[in-house]
Amino acid sequence: MWNITFAEWHEFVEDFLNIKNNRLNKHLQTYPFSTLSQTDKEYISGHAFFENFIENGAFLGSRENLRIIDNVLQKNNGDFRNVTLVNPIQYLVFIVLGGHLSKIIKPSHRYIDSFYAGNFETGQLYYAESYKRFSIKAKELGSVHDHYYKIDFTNFFPNLNLALLFSNIQRMAPEEDPKSLMIYQNMLEFFGSGSFPIVDGNPGLSFIATKCFLSQFDDVIVKALMENLNILKFHIVRYVDDAYIFFSCNDLAVAKNEIQVIVQDAAKLCKLNLNHSKQKFGNGTNISYEVAQNLYDYEVNGVDVKYEQYYNEQNLETLFQDLFALKRDASFNEIEETFINSFKSDFNFTYTEVWNWYLYDHPAYFENMRVKNSFFKLAAKKNYLFRFYAKQFVRMLINTRSSHGIKKFLNDTFVRQRSRKLTGYQGLMVLEYLISTNFHHEDLMGILHDENPCLYEYIDNYCLTNWVIEEEDAAFSQNEESNEFIERSKHDYVLNYQYFMSTFFENKAMILERFAYYKNYFDRKIAFLFAALDIDGSYKKSKESHPISFGFTYRENIVSKELTKLGVESDLIENISKAYELRNQNPVSHASAEVFLDSDLKTTDLVECLDAMNKVIELLYEKLNDAT
Repeated sequence: MWNITFAEWHEFVEDFLNIKNNRLNKHLQTYPFSTLSQTDKEYISGHAFFENFIENGAFLGSRENLRIIDNVLQKNNGDFRNVTLVNPIQYLVFIVLGGHLSKIIKPSHRYIDSFYAGNFETGQLYYAESYKRFSIKAKELGSVHDHYYKIDFTNFFPNLNLALLFSNIQRMAPEEDPKSLMIYQNMLEFFGSGSFPIVDGNPGLSFIATKCFLSQFDDVIVKALMENLNILKFHIVRYVDDAYIFFSCNDLAVAKNEIQVIVQDAAKLCKLNLNHSKQKFGNGTNISYEVAQNLYDYEVNGVDVKYEQYYNEQNLETLFQDLFALKRDASFNEIEETFINSFKSDFNFTYTEVWNWYLYDHPAYFENMRVKNSFFKLAAKKNYLFRFYAKQFVRMLINTRSSHGIKKFLNDTFVRQRSRKLTGYQGLMVLEYLISTNFHHEDLMGILHDENPCLYEYIDNYCLTNWVIEEEDAAFSQNEESNEFIERSKHDYVLNYQYFMSTFFENKAMILERFAYYKNYFDRKIAFLFAALDIDGSYKKSKESHPISFGFTYRENIVSKELTKLGVESDLIENISKAYELRNQNPVSHASAEVFLDSDLKTTDLVECLDAMNKVIELLYEKLNDAT
């Protein structure tokens, strides 16, 4: 169906599945992979899976796999970020798409180092290692350049223009065939609901945004800086959309103005919005205040940094006491400043690094009686202060190992839910508690079912079920007996793509386009089903390969005649006949475009035809099952 090969699938899926389970099970999107056995992992990365689901586009050929579930994550500043939950197979497809492009798209400038959430070259497909390399590079550049300019975008991912993205990909990968590019673009647009998909922690999508979309932005800046006689030397380093221009110059005042104009023009060309309040100039040696200090010292200077030398239970106790002293209307900045002050050290560690060290590497600190008492005093009176840190609050709660404290949190949650006072951040706490306890809490799962049934269904299908077996069974469940033509239909990438595009336009509420694709899908689908039912003329019996006569189902009179023989109701056949008529009038499918001249045609007419075609497919499967 496209240019992605089995070798690429095997390489990148295997790299991803090699990530430790204690990383994967921290996030809802990747949790389903943490439950897999080694046998499951080998099957998913193997040739049989690739052949049955990926190569032929079968992963796009079922409504279940095309479900889009809305979810929210909490950013470091407490704001919510809307993300899309996709099924595990689609998550892997995005990874491999990015990996495929990484093999054919090469860096165009020696003046830029860009990093994304992973590294396809080394096979490390999670963000920590690449962010570490980014931090090291930034510190290195800060030591050899006099100044830096920090670039910040507003809503980078929601504003990522797909047309510009694929214009860049066509330019950077001219040998990629247009069919594959069409599939890539439509797939991204579908799962992004019209925009670039925001999927938690996916290295493939991160690569595409970093290396493909922002390539034009980079080109414009590099060209302008190279031509600027005031700039003596420069280098750009970027982690996805967090970018720094390091430079030395003759006249700093002039350079500041020129660089701001250059960046502004590049952003305008790429249809990106700059966040001017967060952009700033600084001295190169001060870059340590922008990126994680300890990473640089550990990797470059060989300093063996140990948090234990700087932090203990006292820091946590002080933190909770200082948070308790804050007023009811404390702002995020005031709360964050309290964390920063509690975790200060000579190494300028970021407070989030230190906090994560407490939460995940040394949870026993929270069992200290003084720490525990301070925490529960704060949680009892000023739980709202953790509205910016819902995930971390739950992790601290669990780390206390206090059955009384955990029970109180759960009881308070049930009371709020019954009185319909469960806020957004409290909903995130519920979800985080479930993830942290492997969803082993029936009552909380009940709350999730009531509050977010789609999220509940995702967990039930992919986190609590062996979805590998379920996917395999679903692909072969329509007919228990093996049938030559049904098996061939499952591997027919044209059929799978037609179904996907029909659903694509259904989600966009574009009824004529949806109808055009579904009618083509219907014609091809029933050609396979007629052949499976051994209807005369549906395939060439005289040839060993039994080629299907697709033209057989293009003719309305033949289809209506065969459906009548099979006992299909006349009302359904009437709507099928109408579907053939509308197909030949649809401007998307036919040059006559008579629909434009028919002022009496209603949307309900098209919907009735779509329903009839879907019903006929179901009936033909029933006939086939009855015959076996």
